[in-house]
Amino acid sequence: MCHSWSGIRDDLARSSTTLQSQRDYRAMRTAEPVLQPYVDTAALLSALHHGHLDHGARNAILAALVRASQGADRIADLALSVLLLALWPGLDAIRGRCLQRGVGSRDEIASELLARTTEQVRTLDLSRVNRIAATVLWNVERDLLRAARRETARQQSCAS
Repeated sequence: MCHSWSGIRDDLARSSTTLQSQRDYRAMRTAEPVLQPYVDTAALLSALHHGHLDHGARNAILAALVRASQGADRIADLALSVLLLALWPGLDAIRGRCLQRGVGSRDEIASELLARTTEQVRTLDLSRVNRIAATVLWNVERDLLRAARRETARQQSCAS
């Protein structure tokens, strides 16, 4: 991976503010009434990170982003980017814990973290989840740690 962790976040933020992304966000707002109060992605992320939303309202917004991200169009890519930005504080904490545990290199952890989060979001069954952010983040961290343990065990068995 050629970007730093903060560079990846900056690229996601930048890509969510292009003219095309603004058009796509307007279409997403039309399809998802819970997004109506937020004029753009910056306002939405500000409300999620710094607003005074209760857990139900946050979860409803995240559910709307998950639904949109599970499509097969350009709007799905925008929704995924916004969702990654919404989950960024949690992803950053997971990254820090993985670095402390020596799970992999900085680039490997960043790559795996984003790939597994994308997979979790795109396959999430909203009918089975009550707390979207917690579920996605816990599952991603669990999967990262399990994969690291499997790889360590494999390497140890190959060495012996």
